[in-house]
Amino acid sequence: MMRPMKPTRTLGASLLCLTLWTLPAWSAIDRNDPAYRDCLVQVEANPQAAFNMAQAWKKQSGSDGADHCEALALIGLKAAREGARELDRLAARPEIGDANLRTEIYMQAAQAWLSLNEPALATTSLTAAKALEPNKAWIKADLAIALAQVDLANFDYEGAQTHLDEALAILPSHLDALIIRAGVRRHLQNAVGAYADLEFVLTEDPDNPDALLERGLLKKDFLDWDGARSDLTRVIDLAPGTAAAAKAKNTLNILDLRDEN
Repeated sequence: MMRPMKPTRTLGASLLCLTLWTLPAWSAIDRNDPAYRDCLVQVEANPQAAFNMAQAWKKQSGSDGADHCEALALIGLKAAREGARELDRLAARPEIGDANLRTEIYMQAAQAWLSLNEPALATTSLTAAKALEPNKAWIKADLAIALAQVDLANFDYEGAQTHLDEALAILPSHLDALIIRAGVRRHLQNAVGAYADLEFVLTEDPDNPDALLERGLLKKDFLDWDGARSDLTRVIDLAPGTAAAAKAKNTLNILDLRDEN
């Protein structure tokens, strides 16, 4: 997912992560416009309905908010490439809002590019976002996390750790950043650091399935079979049907095969 927009927050991760203000149509996105709010609500619930709403809104009166909703709906409709391009075009226009808003839209584009396994295009979006120099702390932290996600797509764990350290220097209690950094530290064989990150997260949120998954994977890597099974089983109970649960099931299957052999 990011906060409120997440790396895949895992990335879980949400596309609806803008904090805006009221500005005129066609010159900025108006967060307080009921049509905009309604359209964004539909993006996750029913992207086809969101797309239809945005199209009707554009025909009736037009708004940059309609363009934004349409782009997000396209991503939900599996037209991520078209949606990402539209988000990049929208974010490139200074008149739609300030640096913080435009950075968020660039980050949404980057998430879409990553979903298409296009880390180079995600980097282009994030480079443009960084050049805007956003001044809100959580946006700067989320930008660093997004850059770390690109590093991970390129299997650059050292680079990812550097970007996650930057995010946590800004917001030390950013749970998503801590979970991702724990995974990075696991790959870098830094078990002590990984456990420290996860201990903080699970103290704050004991039922966080992403943190429990990561701790289960860490225990597996360091041969704590029973501990791994306990954490992975709990992930499945807490978050059935999610990507975290699927990963937990796959890892439990690997442990089962080990026991059989």
